Amino acid sequence: MEAQQPRRSVAIVIPCFNSEATIGEAIDSALLQDRVAEIVVVDDGSTDGSAAIASGYGDRVRVLTGANAGVSIARNRGIDATTAPLIQFLDADDILKPGTMALRVDALVSSGADAVVTDWQQFRDEGGVRVAEPPRSAPFDDLARDAELSCMTRFWAPPAAILYRRSIVERAGRYRADHKTLDDARFLFDVARAGAAFRHEAHPGALYRVHAGSKSRSDPTAFWLTALRKAVEVEALWRSEGAFTDVRRERLADVYNGAAWGLFQAASGEYPVALRAADGRGVRLTPKNRIARTLVRVLGIDAALGLTRVYARSRRHLRGSGPGEGMSPR
Repeated sequence: MEAQQPRRSVAIVIPCFNSEATIGEAIDSALLQDRVAEIVVVDDGSTDGSAAIASGYGDRVRVLTGANAGVSIARNRGIDATTAPLIQFLDADDILKPGTMALRVDALVSSGADAVVTDWQQFRDEGGVRVAEPPRSAPFDDLARDAELSCMTRFWAPPAAILYRRSIVERAGRYRADHKTLDDARFLFDVARAGAAFRHEAHPGALYRVHAGSKSRSDPTAFWLTALRKAVEVEALWRSEGAFTDVRRERLADVYNGAAWGLFQAASGEYPVALRAADGRGVRLTPKNRIARTLVRVLGIDAALGLTRVYARSRRHLRGSGPGEGMSPR
């Protein structure tokens, strides 16, 4: 019976790559939690002091090392190395809020859910000062209408905000080893597809670090190509099942348009890939994507991007230039 869940029933899996600046705080936040049976740090080929810091916790934390293979494989290694019936993934630069694990476990046991999702706060450290944004919640109303579609397009929470049953992790097929980015979003889709029941535990349970090293900022081409690939794969899956409804078609069109615009904004040589994907599926481009496409044909992508940015700056300036404001320096 669910009520017979052992008191220490959670395995916390922390994938780590060159995170010596943050891994200690992540581990500390895990050690503060109740209901935790085991904590495993999977060092994914770090070249800094991450593994040494994790090993400094002694037998309270198990440390696995190995060659760099990507975060998905690191998480899967952590799954293999643990046995507790519940699994909490925690990225090495994120933090669990005090007391959250007991609340998550209680919510999961009482509801019979497969995954409990808390609210979270984005944060950044600026000059030694921590700046945290107001709590955010995943859109559970959207999830209730179509879980697969929602997890494909709108429903997301950072791994630190989600507690899973091991059984649903296994049914979902674990993390996709071929996903180097958007790996957590793809996993959430696979969890929804496996029939997971989700439960919202409405408290800020995690701090999610935002920094310049994120994939969407550091490698936007890889980020948007992965988003595009995910859309193509999922559409093919739904079509094969006769489950590609009009609503799903409309929502996936947003993904194709988003990928096209993202690759254009990155001045990526892969921009035509997104256009071909949209054209091949009869996706109607948004007005700004249609304009961008025309400009790229005439001017080339660099000049087209420069022109659209000048236009955007001009519009912002005009909107902000009310009476007496237009001449003021900014």
